[in-house]
Amino acid sequence: MYSVDFVGIIYFHVCTGDRKFALVPNGLTGDGHVPPHYASFFIEASMHDSDNWWRDQKFNRQVDVETSFTKTRPFDVLEFRIPKPAEITFDCGDKTLVTTDLDSGLPQLKKIDPHFELDLTGADTIAKMTIPGGALQAFQFGDASVVRWTITKHSDLVTITVNAGDETKRITLKRFDDRSSPGIVFSNTVDMLKARDEHTGDLANTNGTAAHDHTGHFTLYAKLDKNRDPRGLENPKLPDVRALKKLPDVTHPYLLFLLQAPQIPLPGCVPTCCGS
Repeated sequence: MYSVDFVGIIYFHVCTGDRKFALVPNGLTGDGHVPPHYASFFIEASMHDSDNWWRDQKFNRQVDVETSFTKTRPFDVLEFRIPKPAEITFDCGDKTLVTTDLDSGLPQLKKIDPHFELDLTGADTIAKMTIPGGALQAFQFGDASVVRWTITKHSDLVTITVNAGDETKRITLKRFDDRSSPGIVFSNTVDMLKARDEHTGDLANTNGTAAHDHTGHFTLYAKLDKNRDPRGLENPKLPDVRALKKLPDVTHPYLLFLLQAPQIPLPGCVPTCCGS
């Protein structure tokens, strides 16, 4: 069994119909006052077996987090960025999808006023993921929400496949057992690991403001709307994440970094759902 934790601007179309997938709005160029967002996998280096990723889009990151002994220690994490529109397939043999708290715990774009209508054929996405089965659940993560996808049936060597035009990229994890079950983080946010501002101690993003100032980031969902209409997305009504269960078993170094820094994306930079 392994899990994928989704952080940031990601839309889950899994509540109705036979086609179940996640769409990731293309935030590479930003959108007006919104800084660039990067669609990335974060994988602990110790769980990485091999890959053929784009060389200039693979980064060795080091995050300092507190362990259970309250001592801060560095962890090596690999970031794999997606530089162009792609279709992503996870190693998943589960045939039935079970969802929990997505309707109640995540914003529903179809309830946005003016009316939001998903563009199924021409949405401006950086990634599309098929969600064939397993368990999807929304959780509280600090002041924000995340979605965890748990997959029970898979190959001995779990592989993530990314098809971008005529290119196919893969990331393969090492063999593992239940005691070392790997966690994968998929994030579509600003660069949360950029150098800290010398004066404020905050994490600076590309437009020079603190990375935790996420006002307006929700407008990136307009890239999925047929009319590309951002009205109603600037200050949406969001569910109270305190009603959700807290994300359990937070051991991934990148997630611990977000919690402890704290650099958690604020409520305006969260996953959304189609709603039933």
